[in-house]
Amino acid sequence: MLFTDIQNFTNLSENLEPQEVILLLNTVFEPVTENIINNEGMLDKYIGDEVMALFNAPADIERYQDKSIIAAIGIQQAVKEINLELQTLQLPNIALSLGLAQGPVIVGNMGTQLRYNYTAVGNTVNLASRITSLSKVYGQHVLVTKDLLSQLSDQYRNMFAFVDQIIVKGKSTATEVYGIEDASKSFNEIAQTMYLRAFTLYQNGDFSAAEQEFIKLENEYQHKAAHCLIERCRALKNDPDLKWDGIYRFDHK
Repeated sequence: MLFTDIQNFTNLSENLEPQEVILLLNTVFEPVTENIINNEGMLDKYIGDEVMALFNAPADIERYQDKSIIAAIGIQQAVKEINLELQTLQLPNIALSLGLAQGPVIVGNMGTQLRYNYTAVGNTVNLASRITSLSKVYGQHVLVTKDLLSQLSDQYRNMFAFVDQIIVKGKSTATEVYGIEDASKSFNEIAQTMYLRAFTLYQNGDFSAAEQEFIKLENEYQHKAAHCLIERCRALKNDPDLKWDGIYRFDHK
């Protein structure tokens, strides 16, 4: 499952005329849709500023996991061109959140005798939607679950860095998430080693030491996930009622 949406769309659209909102959405949807379909994904629906797509349904697709990542990277790489076109239309620039999850879903024609559509429902759909929202929190171009990462070929798996172990709102089990911070840059092994060292301190509950390591990482590499963890460490170390097991629980979507 793949979801993408326009960051801060509500605030952005408040200052636009209705026809400008439609023009902006259509300008964004064009390359998003092309990348999905060109990689054998099935566009499920447009939901406001959000796009929902699935891979490996209704027909089996060889290496569909890799193709979903190719589509995701292509979408983020298209943002620069999207914004150039929006500028010519005198519309504001946009940024996209993008998340993917793999797992079982229920697919089929759903609706009524008057109208129905082929779609997917289930926990994996909900998880992918939550992961998409969190990609902005961590400053990642693409955020994926470990279940999907483990099925990628080396070429694509090695593009991702560990980000966090979390429980998203509405779930009871933990999920490891991995990200590509910038689809135009290569993987930075030194930064990832520093991040994992800081993350171990964080998971062990040594929030002050972890905070200092994350600060070093942010200062040296402008590491966006580290910025998120700095703020979290500060909040957690000042929480008198904290019961810590190393897994962060989100209370928002």
